[in-house]
Amino acid sequence: MNNSFQQEPWVRILPARDFDNPPLQALHDLWNRKRDSRPMPSRDDFDPLELKDDLGWIVLVDVEHEPVRFRYRLIGTNITHLVGRDATGAYLDELYPPSAERVATSSFREILQSKTPNRILGTMHHAEKGFLEFEAVDLPLSADGETVDMIMVRSAFRP
Repeated sequence: MNNSFQQEPWVRILPARDFDNPPLQALHDLWNRKRDSRPMPSRDDFDPLELKDDLGWIVLVDVEHEPVRFRYRLIGTNITHLVGRDATGAYLDELYPPSAERVATSSFREILQSKTPNRILGTMHHAEKGFLEFEAVDLPLSADGETVDMIMVRSAFRP
């Protein structure tokens, strides 16, 4: 992990291994198989049918460059139900105050440099739901095999 990224005490970015939730490990393993010898697979490498058990818990984030911005392309229905809103299509820098956006995108920014997945442990602060503990895997995707243009996030929430 690139230590230039400051971490908040309620969010930890770790190497993508030793997952507590088997579905996160399974998706990480699938990502590795899909990339084969490439640094990253593309979104087109994934068939929604092979992700059917995960789809409700997946978020796809578009990555824009120059300037770097992140936009929710898709938010799984289980997540929208859990948090009580659907922010599909929203830019994270317009949705969250600067300090929260910095935390929400810290793993994404690191992935832009490392081009490798991250394991995230943390507590999501949500106004209407209080605090939700979670574990997630952030997986970089690339149409050209070199530039991260999307990030797939698979989350698991603890009761």
